[in-house]
Amino acid sequence: IQKLRKISAFKNNKPQRVSLAFQCKDKVVTDREAIRQEVFRFGSHRFYDQANSFEHHSQRLGSLFSAGVNEQRAGWKVQQITLFDTLQSRAEVKLGRAGGVDT
Repeated sequence: IQKLRKISAFKNNKPQRVSLAFQCKDKVVTDREAIRQEVFRFGSHRFYDQANSFEHHSQRLGSLFSAGVNEQRAGWKVQQITLFDTLQSRAEVKLGRAGGVDT
């Protein structure tokens, strides 16, 4: 019976859908589609780099992939990323900046 009470209490406390309020162009917006579009516009404006076009980015990734394949064919040992490497890189992340070799 105790277990049934817990299940019943859990069902009665279902998370409710939270209504969002977002300030967009000096007015408060609650429409989720408008919020999604504004968030996309803001992120594109803040983190887009014109010097790093899609073609440039694809070319750089292709050359890195090719270099990795060539190193494996040459018999070089592939270095594994450790947990320490991951945590150390996370410590270098700066607020308001995109991470990576481009910054």
